[in-house]
Amino acid sequence: MNGLETRIREYFTDPKHKKLSKALREELNSEGLKYCYYCETVKPLADYNRKGSGYRNQCRECQHGYHYANHERELARMRKYKADNAEAIAAQCKRYRELNPLQGRIRDGYRRAKKLGAPVEEFRAEDVYAYWREAGIDPWVSAYSGKPLTPDNYGLDHIIPLSAENTPGNVPWNLAPCTKDENRRKFNKKVLPFRLLALLALHEEEKKNEEADSQQSLHP
Repeated sequence: MNGLETRIREYFTDPKHKKLSKALREELNSEGLKYCYYCETVKPLADYNRKGSGYRNQCRECQHGYHYANHERELARMRKYKADNAEAIAAQCKRYRELNPLQGRIRDGYRRAKKLGAPVEEFRAEDVYAYWREAGIDPWVSAYSGKPLTPDNYGLDHIIPLSAENTPGNVPWNLAPCTKDENRRKFNKKVLPFRLLALLALHEEEKKNEEADSQQSLHP
């Protein structure tokens, strides 16, 4: 690295050179390195934050140093940007929520579970997607009817209702994708397709096995 860094510094002694040559960039990339234009040192790519499909020209240390030294100015800049683009930002956030309805439905379920005194867990949409993928559940197809789901008709049902006795509550494995109409019609009923009942039974069996293994490890 030192030899490459020395050659780069020699390269920039020529006032005509404002940026690295293509050959130097390719050599750096081949070794998983990048030149920081601010501290003028060569560092591993892991020391840089991503920017799009590439990396920033500042290493992470220089970037943090800049923001720390210009904290108030950066805050003012961000506030001005948000104020100047308030409508566009609000529209973008609304559009994102419309196209990605699951996280909003999870928040609604969390609030309802807290209100009813049902068990709750902190988790995100990614956790539910991961569980559904493992269980073979398509997040864009109703688990009850097989109907295709869209951002307009997307519903999220608690397989065992939050109001039911001994409900597992708002947890990933108690959630099923369905249409809004199906969710309203089911309400607090426990009438479930065999497949979802089987998934719940499988989860309970895995839970019992884990508890048994835990007890065995405590009392060999």
